[in-house]
Amino acid sequence: MFRNFRADYRYPSIYQIPLETISSDGVKYIFTDLDNTLVADGAVETDFQLSNWLAQTKLLGLEVVIISNNKSEQRVADFANPNNLAYRYRSGKPSPDVFYEMMDKYDIEVEEAIMIGDRITTDIFGANRAGLTTILVEPVDPKEPFGIRCMRIIENILAKLTKEDV
Repeated sequence: MFRNFRADYRYPSIYQIPLETISSDGVKYIFTDLDNTLVADGAVETDFQLSNWLAQTKLLGLEVVIISNNKSEQRVADFANPNNLAYRYRSGKPSPDVFYEMMDKYDIEVEEAIMIGDRITTDIFGANRAGLTTILVEPVDPKEPFGIRCMRIIENILAKLTKEDV
Protein backbone atom coordinates (compact mmCIF):
# COMPACT_ATOMS: atom_id res chain seq x y z
CA MET A 1 0.00 0.00 0.00
CA PHE A 2 2.80 2.42 0.88
CA ARG A 3 5.34 1.21 -1.70
CA ASN A 4 5.54 4.52 -3.54
CA PHE A 5 6.43 6.33 -0.31
CA ARG A 6 9.42 4.04 0.30
CA ALA A 7 12.83 5.08 -0.93
CA ASP A 8 15.01 2.37 -2.43
CA TYR A 9 17.98 3.68 -0.44
CA ARG A 10 18.53 6.05 2.48
CA TYR A 11 21.66 8.00 3.36
CA PRO A 12 22.41 10.77 5.86
CA SER A 13 23.43 13.08 2.99
CA ILE A 14 24.43 13.08 -0.66
CA TYR A 15 28.05 12.63 0.41
CA GLN A 16 27.47 9.04 1.57
CA ILE A 17 25.89 7.94 -1.72
CA PRO A 18 28.27 5.52 -3.51
CA LEU A 19 28.61 7.36 -6.82
CA GLU A 20 31.05 4.81 -8.25
CA THR A 21 28.49 2.04 -7.73
CA ILE A 22 25.72 4.12 -9.27
CA SER A 23 27.88 4.85 -12.31
CA SER A 24 28.94 1.23 -12.75
CA ASP A 25 25.27 0.17 -12.55
CA GLY A 26 24.58 2.09 -15.76
CA VAL A 27 23.09 5.27 -14.30
CA LYS A 28 23.81 8.32 -16.45
CA TYR A 29 21.61 10.97 -14.83
CA ILE A 30 21.14 12.04 -11.25
CA PHE A 31 17.88 13.91 -10.85
CA THR A 32 17.97 15.77 -7.57
CA ASP A 33 15.94 18.17 -5.53
CA LEU A 34 17.67 21.43 -4.63
CA ASP A 35 16.42 22.93 -1.37
CA ASN A 36 17.44 20.91 1.68
CA THR A 37 18.87 18.14 -0.51
CA LEU A 38 21.94 19.85 -2.01
CA VAL A 39 21.91 23.11 -0.04
CA ALA A 40 19.90 24.78 2.71
CA ASP A 41 16.57 26.24 1.63
CA GLY A 42 17.26 29.37 -0.43
CA ALA A 43 21.06 29.03 -0.45
CA VAL A 44 22.90 29.69 -3.71
CA GLU A 45 26.50 29.24 -2.57
CA THR A 46 28.28 25.98 -3.29
CA ASP A 47 30.66 25.03 -0.50
CA PHE A 48 33.88 23.07 -0.95
CA GLN A 49 32.30 19.70 -0.14
CA LEU A 50 29.44 20.16 -2.60
CA SER A 51 31.82 21.43 -5.30
CA ASN A 52 33.88 18.27 -4.87
CA TRP A 53 30.77 16.08 -5.02
CA LEU A 54 29.63 17.76 -8.24
CA ALA A 55 33.13 17.38 -9.70
CA GLN A 56 33.10 13.68 -8.81
CA THR A 57 29.78 13.18 -10.59
CA LYS A 58 31.24 14.72 -13.74
CA LEU A 59 34.38 12.57 -13.54
CA LEU A 60 32.17 9.49 -13.35
CA GLY A 61 30.11 10.62 -16.35
CA LEU A 62 27.01 11.36 -14.28
CA GLU A 63 24.88 14.31 -15.36
CA VAL A 64 23.17 16.13 -12.48
CA VAL A 65 19.78 17.70 -13.20
CA ILE A 66 17.95 19.73 -10.57
CA ILE A 67 14.22 19.06 -10.36
CA SER A 68 12.74 21.61 -7.97
CA ASN A 69 9.24 22.60 -6.96
CA ASN A 70 10.53 26.11 -6.30
CA LYS A 71 8.31 28.64 -8.05
CA SER A 72 11.18 31.05 -8.72
CA GLU A 73 13.23 30.27 -11.79
CA GLN A 74 15.72 32.92 -10.66
CA ARG A 75 16.31 31.12 -7.35
CA VAL A 76 16.98 27.77 -9.04
CA ALA A 77 19.03 29.35 -11.85
CA ASP A 78 21.18 31.26 -9.33
CA PHE A 79 22.36 27.91 -8.01
CA ALA A 80 22.31 25.83 -11.19
CA ASN A 81 23.97 28.15 -13.70
CA PRO A 82 27.28 28.76 -11.86
CA ASN A 83 27.54 24.99 -11.41
CA ASN A 84 26.71 24.24 -15.05
CA LEU A 85 23.68 22.18 -14.06
CA ALA A 86 20.49 21.70 -16.03
CA TYR A 87 17.34 22.39 -14.06
CA ARG A 88 13.57 22.31 -14.03
CA TYR A 89 11.84 24.67 -11.64
CA ARG A 90 8.13 24.61 -10.73
CA SER A 91 8.28 20.89 -11.48
CA GLY A 92 4.96 19.79 -10.00
CA LYS A 93 6.33 16.94 -7.89
CA PRO A 94 4.88 14.53 -6.79
CA SER A 95 3.42 14.18 -10.27
CA PRO A 96 5.50 11.65 -12.20
CA ASP A 97 5.09 13.77 -15.34
CA VAL A 98 8.22 15.84 -14.70
CA PHE A 99 10.30 12.66 -14.55
CA TYR A 100 8.83 11.36 -17.80
CA GLU A 101 9.51 14.77 -19.33
CA MET A 102 13.16 14.69 -18.25
CA MET A 103 13.67 11.12 -19.46
CA ASP A 104 12.20 12.11 -22.83
CA LYS A 105 14.28 15.28 -22.98
CA TYR A 106 17.54 13.41 -22.36
CA ASP A 107 16.46 10.31 -24.29
CA ILE A 108 17.17 7.94 -21.44
CA GLU A 109 15.55 4.83 -20.05
CA VAL A 110 14.24 4.67 -16.50
CA GLU A 111 17.21 2.48 -15.45
CA GLU A 112 19.63 5.23 -16.47
CA ALA A 113 18.40 7.78 -13.92
CA ILE A 114 17.96 8.04 -10.17
CA MET A 115 16.23 10.62 -8.00
CA ILE A 116 17.75 12.04 -4.82
CA GLY A 117 15.59 14.05 -2.45
CA ASP A 118 14.85 14.90 1.16
CA ARG A 119 11.05 14.69 0.95
CA ILE A 120 9.06 11.46 0.91
CA THR A 121 5.79 13.07 -0.20
CA THR A 122 7.24 14.92 -3.20
CA ASP A 123 10.65 13.67 -4.34
CA ILE A 124 10.36 9.98 -3.48
CA PHE A 125 6.64 9.53 -4.14
CA GLY A 126 6.81 11.19 -7.56
CA ALA A 127 9.97 9.44 -8.71
CA ASN A 128 8.74 6.03 -7.55
CA ARG A 129 5.54 6.53 -9.52
CA ALA A 130 7.71 7.12 -12.61
CA GLY A 131 9.65 3.91 -11.92
CA LEU A 132 12.94 5.55 -10.93
CA THR A 133 15.35 4.29 -8.32
CA THR A 134 15.03 6.65 -5.35
CA ILE A 135 17.42 7.84 -2.66
CA LEU A 136 16.17 9.64 0.44
CA VAL A 137 18.62 11.89 2.28
CA GLU A 138 18.22 13.80 5.53
CA PRO A 139 17.45 17.52 5.16
CA VAL A 140 20.55 19.71 4.96
CA ASP A 141 19.06 22.27 7.37
CA PRO A 142 16.63 21.37 10.16
CA LYS A 143 15.21 24.93 10.15
CA GLU A 144 12.28 24.78 7.76
CA PRO A 145 9.11 26.79 7.11
CA PHE A 146 6.08 25.86 9.21
CA GLY A 147 4.26 24.12 6.34
CA ILE A 148 7.24 21.88 5.61
CA ARG A 149 7.62 21.05 9.32
CA CYS A 150 3.97 19.92 9.35
CA MET A 151 4.55 17.74 6.29
CA ARG A 152 7.62 16.22 7.99
CA ILE A 153 5.32 14.82 10.68
CA ILE A 154 3.36 12.97 8.00
CA GLU A 155 6.59 11.91 6.29
CA ASN A 156 7.98 10.55 9.57
CA ILE A 157 4.84 8.45 10.00
CA LEU A 158 5.17 7.18 6.41
CA ALA A 159 8.85 6.41 7.02
CA LYS A 160 7.96 4.32 10.06
CA LEU A 161 5.21 2.50 8.17
CA THR A 162 7.63 1.61 5.36
CA LYS A 163 10.82 1.14 7.40
CA GLU A 164 10.72 -2.64 7.58
CA ASP A 165 10.45 -2.76 3.80
CA VAL A 166 13.56 -0.65 3.13
